[in-house]
Amino acid sequence: MADYLALVDWTGRAQRDDKRGFISQETPAILERLGLDADSFLIALGQHQLSRGSVIGHKQAQSAYAKAHHRRHVVGPPIKAA
Repeated sequence: MADYLALVDWTGRAQRDDKRGFISQETPAILERLGLDADSFLIALGQHQLSRGSVIGHKQAQSAYAKAHHRRHVVGPPIKAA
């Protein structure tokens, strides 16, 4: 999954005439921007069966997401900070 996120990040940085925009080279990598440690991310994913509606992130971010979306809780693995 971390490789997938890195691929998405790399693809987003590509500058082509047929794309509306791109991620600036000065923008930190996606896992860094999300404040996630790649190893912790992969370990957490390996321990959970993800389904539609799963929320992956720090416990505080999961709680904030649940509150913002009027949910009591969310399903998904909490991730340790980088």
